[in-house]
This record gives sequence, structure tokens and C-alpha cells, in this order.
Amino acid sequence: MRNTNFSVIVKVNDKGVPLISNKDEMMNFFGKFPGSNAIMSAVVFPGNGSKSLIGYYMKKIVPDFQNIFKKVDGEYLSLKSTDEKLRKMCPIMLEEIDKEESGGFDLVRVKSVYELNRIELVEFVEFVKMLAGTEYDYFIENPNNFSS
Repeated sequence: MRNTNFSVIVKVNDKGVPLISNKDEMMNFFGKFPGSNAIMSAVVFPGNGSKSLIGYYMKKIVPDFQNIFKKVDGEYLSLKSTDEKLRKMCPIMLEEIDKEESGGFDLVRVKSVYELNRIELVEFVEFVKMLAGTEYDYFIENPNNFSS
């Protein structure tokens, strides 16, 4: 079965025109489905930098998942443990260490949200929101709707 999902990160310029950085990748993806229909949606994140997105993650997403894990899995986790669990679940947060350095085994280091660039941070936030919806049937509000 071929993948029917595609995500693209877009920067909107001062005139409101979306600038697609991986346009070729997007065109290759849609080229696999000639004559098909597609639904495209946009989630707009605040333009004032990564700090607000990290705040949204720490103050909204992590507490929401803390409650999800408690209700669904029966796990009573601290906010710190919830954050660690979420980061371990997302491939973008895992960094493999070369076999030479690890003595023949692939070790994985879990990145902090503070290490990510803006695009990686958006991908991570979207991943955990998608995880909430698909695995736990829970909708996490977009950052534009959230106020601390």
C-alpha cells in the first residue's frame, strides 16, 4: 500500500504568498496520483519565533498528553516524564550515534525541543498532535486558539 499522506512546511512572506521550500517533493508525491482528488489544509503557527511554539508545546501539549496517558494507559507521569515519552515517540527527536562510538551498537540520543530549528519544531509539534488524534482519539487545539 502506498503512502497517501504528505506534509509540507511553508513560510508565508510579507505579502501573504506561501513559499514552499520542498515544492519538487510535493509535485513528485502528487504525481503518483494522477486524476485523484486531494484535500489540503493549513495550520498557521505564530510568526514570532520558536519560543512561542515551545511554550505551546510545554504549556498545552505536554499537559494534555499527561492527562491522556493517565486516562488511557493508566500512567501517572510527571510533566517532565510526559515530555520525555513524547520525544522518544517521534523519529525527528531521535539521533543515532555511529557504531564506532557505541562499540558496535546503534545508540540513540533523544533531542531536546531547544535543539530543534523552527522547521523541525513544527514537524515535531504536528507529529505529537497527529499522534493524539490517531492513537488516542484526542484533538489538541491549534496554537492560535490557545492562550496560556
